[in-house]
Amino acid sequence: MKKVIRGSITAFVTAVLICILVVYVQDEYFVPEDFGGWTIKNFYLEDKDSLDTVIIGSSEVFAGFYSGLAYQNYGITAYPFASGANTATAWKPMLTEVRKNQSPGMIVLEIDGAIFESDEMLLNESFFRRFSDFSPLSAEKISYIMESECQEDKLSYFFPFIKYHGMYENISFSHMANQYFNGLGYSRLRGISTCSCIYDGTQHAELQTDKTLPLSKKSKKYLVDFLEYCKSEKIDNIIFTRFPHAYKDSTYTETVCRKNTAKQIIESYGYEFYDFEKNYEELNIDFSRDFYNEGHLSIYGAEKFTNHLCKLLTEKYGVKGRTLTDEQKVQWEDTVSTTNRFIKMIESHIDKNETILFYEKPDLETTLSGF
Repeated sequence: MKKVIRGSITAFVTAVLICILVVYVQDEYFVPEDFGGWTIKNFYLEDKDSLDTVIIGSSEVFAGFYSGLAYQNYGITAYPFASGANTATAWKPMLTEVRKNQSPGMIVLEIDGAIFESDEMLLNESFFRRFSDFSPLSAEKISYIMESECQEDKLSYFFPFIKYHGMYENISFSHMANQYFNGLGYSRLRGISTCSCIYDGTQHAELQTDKTLPLSKKSKKYLVDFLEYCKSEKIDNIIFTRFPHAYKDSTYTETVCRKNTAKQIIESYGYEFYDFEKNYEELNIDFSRDFYNEGHLSIYGAEKFTNHLCKLLTEKYGVKGRTLTDEQKVQWEDTVSTTNRFIKMIESHIDKNETILFYEKPDLETTLSGF
């Protein structure tokens, strides 16, 4: 009997050790080269309770908000906790992660993930993975995966190695990126991603309409569930937004109408909604140069928008910079310097009509050489 018990314990311990080894190997060597995903991953490098503001959302967030400028001009520490095509299915676990790791004066949520045109887009497996594959294992992540309506084998969400094991070309980048970011202990650009081009959005679709269209069935469900969660948890330091856009396709007006519906639902729960698609004059947006494509602000638009949002947060909501350690100050001053060098580098490529997508990689210092 003792041999059986001893054998069972040995088998259990062995299984646990194997799982730990697999988790380490996949986290070190099989993390995809997805700049939005690494923005999620690097959020966990931020010192606990060191952020004054966290912005949750999609790619609009890390393209349109520059943390370095927020710290330089307003003295607040902010981070874009965002991934490409982030959906409302991820909002609750993301908010839970923010509250577990930080105590921000204000949380900002960009609502792109609740106004997709269909449930199929909302439940897109690749969109789902952009948060799940880059966040650490936790009770929130387990619940997120188990309650997910995505059809992919759930085991592959716990062990992304199953999904990415054939991506041998990714091993080098994943290992170098982990060594680089973990070695620094923070992301120097704090999540910025942009493109060195200018989009002419002067002939954009109608953005001022007050008409409404219904949300997709599951989009409404996840939005309402999230709002109910915020109310039940008595979360009052959160505001909802829609970042600026310049889509030319007239069908985008339908998205605007769905946004108006989401706004009504959000406000019915007593939360404030800021529609930055409707106050371009106040933002001083120039449609001829302030976007790099129809859905994302350029470096010029991002500077304007960052300052506008920070002014709102500091003046209306009283968000202020907390006391930082000397080491934290050095890191944030480096983010300011690196962000300004980054902007100058992007401008030089724009002047040369060189269209390149940029985000922080291990070779950042080489990329910024000369700026």
